[in-house]
Amino acid sequence: YKPKNFTIPSDWASANYFLAAAAIANGTVRIDNLDFKLAQPESGFIDLLVRMGCKASISESSMQITGNEKLKSIEADMSSMPDSVQTLAAVSLFTDGITRIKNIENLRFKESDRLNDTAKELKKLGADVKVKNNEIIINNKNKKLNLNPVIIDSHNDHRMAMSFCLAGLKIDGIKIKNPECIAAHIFRAAILGWVLGSKKHGINIEKLIKIALIHDLCEVYAGDTTPYDSILPKGKKPLRELMKTWPRFSNGEKIK
Repeated sequence: YKPKNFTIPSDWASANYFLAAAAIANGTVRIDNLDFKLAQPESGFIDLLVRMGCKASISESSMQITGNEKLKSIEADMSSMPDSVQTLAAVSLFTDGITRIKNIENLRFKESDRLNDTAKELKKLGADVKVKNNEIIINNKNKKLNLNPVIIDSHNDHRMAMSFCLAGLKIDGIKIKNPECIAAHIFRAAILGWVLGSKKHGINIEKLIKIALIHDLCEVYAGDTTPYDSILPKGKKPLRELMKTWPRFSNGEKIK
């Protein structure tokens, strides 16, 4: 084997949260260092936003999108973009007409039942939502969104938590139950922190990032955890002792 430099391509499913934020807030977002040559199906999300009325401009390795105050409903086959279904559902809350998100039967078997659980949480906001076979139908003809504060259940699913945080850009007072579920990846924690922008959703961003860091360390670190114990709250046991109490390690399995 010979050493070589590689550029890790951007993750379009993660980038789509920023694009959706621009659409919802009628703002402008620019994302740099994107790889348009690599075929990531989730990159098709930008085309959906353009169909909804957003404006997009693309250069060699960057993209800029500007939202629209009057977003249009669309019909979208999301079979190749399953990780962006909930993101699209959040944007669809603020459109007119009927949005149909199709061919997403496999979402029933993700971190949560992303078909029925997404519909359940959308209904809390006053959306007229139906699950039919392999699709979610969001009917916004009557515009009866509940603007009162609600608590959204993340169903221990990071994409559920992040997508409904997007809705909080326009619906004040939304709180996310168990937001720590996104801490499996610290970058996702950073996305959530950016979207929230404050503690109005009842989330301690600093604590969340610490949780993410601890989780990642437990995944990859097999040696002495003492250097990392300093980030734990006072009075807590050392990290390695805490790890032994967690369900995934309670069976005496060797920590890898």
